[in-house]
Amino acid sequence: MSQHAAAVVSEADEELTTYTDAVARGHYDTHIGNLTGKHDNVRSYWEDQLTRLTLRPYLARLVEQRRDGNEKVRIVDLGCGAGQGYELLTKIDQRDLNLGLFHQRIMERDDVTIYLGVDLSHAMVDRGNELYAADPTIRFVQGDLNEG
Repeated sequence: MSQHAAAVVSEADEELTTYTDAVARGHYDTHIGNLTGKHDNVRSYWEDQLTRLTLRPYLARLVEQRRDGNEKVRIVDLGCGAGQGYELLTKIDQRDLNLGLFHQRIMERDDVTIYLGVDLSHAMVDRGNELYAADPTIRFVQGDLNEG
């Protein structure tokens, strides 16, 4: 292995250890996905909102097709963390909120037949399984996408 490759692997191992430690201590939890600790306001108020607006027409079409076919949506989330993507997808409104702030979600939890989250971090997989233990349609597994 070249020195550069060894340095990259070492840095990745160090980041994973640091990340795992942070999750275990509750320092890298967000309020998305029923986690607490890290509140990334830029992500919450800008990035996630832009993602919701971008996904809205596509998700609406998919959910409508599934409902018309009396089927449900299946989700595989690669790099899932502790389920933040699931929370994001199930909280996309059909339209912008009115003054009454009445939410009409495009996809309800009942529209999902399975959510499978895959993440490199055992700590995040464990946290996701812990948070969603009561829902049999949601499960998390550890996997390294570099290994196929």
